[in-house]
Amino acid sequence: IMRANEAAANLYGYDRQTIEGMLIGELSTNSPQQVKDNLEAAFEGRQDAFLLQHRRSNGQNLLVQVHSTLVDTDDGPVLFTIIHDVTRRETLSKELAAANRDLERAENIANIGHWVFDFNTNIVTASAGAKTIYGLNNDEWSIKKVQEIPLPEDRARLDEELRTLMQDGDPYNIRFRIRRANDDQLRYIHSLAEYDLENNTVFGIIHDYTEEHLAQQALAIRTRIFLVASILGLITQLIIIFLLIKSSRQRKRAQAETVDALREKDVLLREVHHRIKNNMATVVNLLTLQAGSVSELVAIEALEDARNRVQSMMLIYDRLYRSNNYQDINIKSYFELLVDEVSETFPNHKAISIVTNIEEICMDPKIVFHLGILVNELITNSLKYAFPGNVGGQMKITATKRDHLVIIEVSDNGIGIPASVDIHNPPGFGLNLVQILTEQIGATISMTRDKGTAFILRIPIV
Repeated sequence: IMRANEAAANLYGYDRQTIEGMLIGELSTNSPQQVKDNLEAAFEGRQDAFLLQHRRSNGQNLLVQVHSTLVDTDDGPVLFTIIHDVTRRETLSKELAAANRDLERAENIANIGHWVFDFNTNIVTASAGAKTIYGLNNDEWSIKKVQEIPLPEDRARLDEELRTLMQDGDPYNIRFRIRRANDDQLRYIHSLAEYDLENNTVFGIIHDYTEEHLAQQALAIRTRIFLVASILGLITQLIIIFLLIKSSRQRKRAQAETVDALREKDVLLREVHHRIKNNMATVVNLLTLQAGSVSELVAIEALEDARNRVQSMMLIYDRLYRSNNYQDINIKSYFELLVDEVSETFPNHKAISIVTNIEEICMDPKIVFHLGILVNELITNSLKYAFPGNVGGQMKITATKRDHLVIIEVSDNGIGIPASVDIHNPPGFGLNLVQILTEQIGATISMTRDKGTAFILRIPIV
């Protein structure tokens, strides 16, 4: 090192007299051979920019961006070098990349995506989730390409909703059908959007709810009331989860912009969390009001069952948000709260002693979501039928982990389920739903009739 300015000396923690005369290898953490190779590449003009790790005088490592230019002098060729400390920038860049990976994972779990339509360029920019739903590969699409995907009979409604959004600011909330570009499959889409007047852009989210739509058709014969409430609750949950993560649309910018984006994400997460809880609570209240406005016992029971199922969905969402972990959720606190919430909706709950013995077990949120509805059905079944005439009794809910199995048992000492009921071919909707959910999570269920009724679930886990 022939010369160094004060900034370079301060960066490395030496005075100028010391740093001038040092070898480059004394500042680098690379091997001598790598240092030599880099110097040769710079002197030969093959490379003029390097991302290297250097070391300060106190032993602290620095990540630096090095730019070198070959200069001819009277004493021969020398390298004029500018060094920039990028340690903080690279740290923030890694955090941003991790946040983007979490966003993609959350979109994949929830089967949702988001997009931005820029009216200035007529270009649509899409997230990984949106690209999967539409079956398109490029990060940017022309508006003409996007308009080819929905079915022609839905195109006019989409255009009208977009015009209304831009002219009047009315909410954009529409369902339509598409032919997915990569496999020509018919998919059912729910989309919400808002218009940014200042930037002349539309920000929207899409949710592929095809599976839920097909399930609704299959079960409509048994009960439309339950399916409408369940799908509404599920769609609401998935949409709000997306709103929680939409602020993660962070781009690789300078250090100050990245910090601001992370702060904005935290604020939006807290705001949207309150929105989802309010929206789902509204669904529960609407079902409660509807149950009070009908006189048919079957309809009342169906509405109350639907309300309990939506309540179960709301509990697992709340636990998922509070855990700050999108990969696992502890079933102990969730099931204990679920038991309390479900039992309090029955007038005879004070006469029934409910005992819980649930271990601290972490499971995939997708499986816990199904388990919440499933356990809700089993508890509801016991409270409704096991203790007729407000007679007292006891229920037990246990959950244990044995090797690669989670075993959940819901039992009571009531009058016992009739001998004619076959758990694998049940006559009623509730137990039928239990059987369907059990198969969906790859579990098995059995039933015993010793001094009451006991349902035993065995769920394999990795």
